[in-house]
Amino acid sequence: MTTLFLVGATAGISTQLGPVGGGVRILEHLLETLPASTSASVVKIYANSTDQRASCSWGESIGLKVPILEDSSAEQLIHLSELQYSRFSCEFERASTDFLLKTAKTGDLIFINDISEGPNFSKLAQAGFIIVPLFHIAVADFFCKLYLRDLFSAPRVTHFFHFLEEKLGRWSIPKLLQLVFSKERDAVQTGSLLIVPSEGIKQALLACYGVRHEPKIKVVPWNLVEIPHFPEGQLLQEMQRIRECYQLQSGEQMWMTLSRISWEKGLDILLEALEQLPEDFPFRLFICGEAAYMGGKKYLQKLKKKAKSFGKKVEFPGYVQGVTKEAFFQLAHLFLSTSHYEAYGLTLQEAILHHLPILSLDHYGARQQEAFLTLLSAKTRREKVRCLAQSLQNPPRLKSEMLPENLPSATQQILGQLKAIHAL
Repeated sequence: MTTLFLVGATAGISTQLGPVGGGVRILEHLLETLPASTSASVVKIYANSTDQRASCSWGESIGLKVPILEDSSAEQLIHLSELQYSRFSCEFERASTDFLLKTAKTGDLIFINDISEGPNFSKLAQAGFIIVPLFHIAVADFFCKLYLRDLFSAPRVTHFFHFLEEKLGRWSIPKLLQLVFSKERDAVQTGSLLIVPSEGIKQALLACYGVRHEPKIKVVPWNLVEIPHFPEGQLLQEMQRIRECYQLQSGEQMWMTLSRISWEKGLDILLEALEQLPEDFPFRLFICGEAAYMGGKKYLQKLKKKAKSFGKKVEFPGYVQGVTKEAFFQLAHLFLSTSHYEAYGLTLQEAILHHLPILSLDHYGARQQEAFLTLLSAKTRREKVRCLAQSLQNPPRLKSEMLPENLPSATQQILGQLKAIHAL
């Protein structure tokens, strides 16, 4: 029997407990729906502070010991610095590669939910496994846009590092940059099927690694089309609690964001835009989420310091989940997305499902769902601030387009693609 290994370095942390991001939510969705759709045995592999093995309703969950987490809980990995996270990625690469080479059989299917943090793609391919990477970002494209500020394009930088590898060997490239450029190239070259969530990510990969890979790149929008239902009384009670807790007044425009709080989410641009609104403009902004990943805590402190000038007009409710998240969606008049980079944007889709007007800066996720939101195509920081401020003074209305009913789930689409390449 074929075994399906789902490999996710951060998959040991539930999205119910912390801001681990959309990638883990997709893995959870696959685990919720995949076992019922295939006869294959399902195994989840994740990083942990100790080796751990447990049987689950859908299969088996295996935590691999990663030394950097030895003296801390696995949850703390979302607060590692850039250098600590690169060390974590290298350690999980070794642990997961060794485990798979010892455990998996030729012809087994390996879903890899992370690129930089994933196992050694080349070694797994040489062992005869079917490799299916899920790209939640295009790593080189993300690195060049955010860390290099687009001073050098991703295709140009990837070609440069490929040239270095060819002439001098991979050892000539610093390990941190190998995690960005070398591993993504390996993932693209060895993957039997490359799953991406938006057309923008597909084009970014083709620009870096060549159009010859186009046949195996499949765009699979992360369709999470179900809104959780709570007893009406419970939801109304939570909405009333929020109104009282934050002293919401009738006539105030209630705006919300929902994401982990880290610098690539562009929330500082949003606060700058608010400074340009008339002083008596009746708005309340709720920045829902918690700090996570590299520099997240420092960035949150910076935001809170800047938000003090707005008084109670800007609030930080923290990580919201369950009925609390649903209550915020029900109370909000406008959803805002100010990210510098979103491959898809699951929270955008949640806002669409709740029939909220959406105002978004330009990123791949917004373009993929443009029919359902108002997109601001400003490029420079100054333009983004100005466009946001102007749009917020006259907030957009709900677009008439609605999500089609019976959208195929991500799992259904992925299974269809796997059957097409005879992997199942």
